[in-house]
Amino acid sequence: GGGVTQSLADYLNLEELRVMRFSQGNGRFSIADGRVNLNSQFSGSDVRMTPEGYITLDGSLDIALNTRLSPELTQKLGPQGRITQFFTDEQGWGYVPLKFTGTVNEPGLSLDVDAVQKMGPKKVIDKLQQKLQDLIFDKKTPPQKPGQSTQEPDPKSLKDIFKGLFGK
Repeated sequence: GGGVTQSLADYLNLEELRVMRFSQGNGRFSIADGRVNLNSQFSGSDVRMTPEGYITLDGSLDIALNTRLSPELTQKLGPQGRITQFFTDEQGWGYVPLKFTGTVNEPGLSLDVDAVQKMGPKKVIDKLQQKLQDLIFDKKTPPQKPGQSTQEPDPKSLKDIFKGLFGK
């Protein structure tokens, strides 16, 4: 609805999100214990969302809004941090874990800290592992023969990797 898209566009500072178009959508809804439980999925050329949570009958929200933004929109988020490099997939789609609370008429949007905590360390470890593998098993390095010593990674390159990952 209008309040949700307005909040999302304002929160991410992306005018393109004021009107969202989806080419595909599906989901499951159930009503139990005075609330509408939802688990859905929406896909478009710029945005993919998987809202999951509930809306109470009085309009209160508790919805994890797992949002993926196209590479073009991800780039518009800006270089304000190293987060975008850890929360993008191989195709450049950015993952923005958000949470809606508040009410349907006045939704409050924030970063989903639980999702970040669950995903953050694994993503950092995966990225570090890939960088180290690229460095150690550089395709330009000829394969080693049995008994031949392996080349040690350059400490300066390792330092650059950590600087790129953590900014230090």
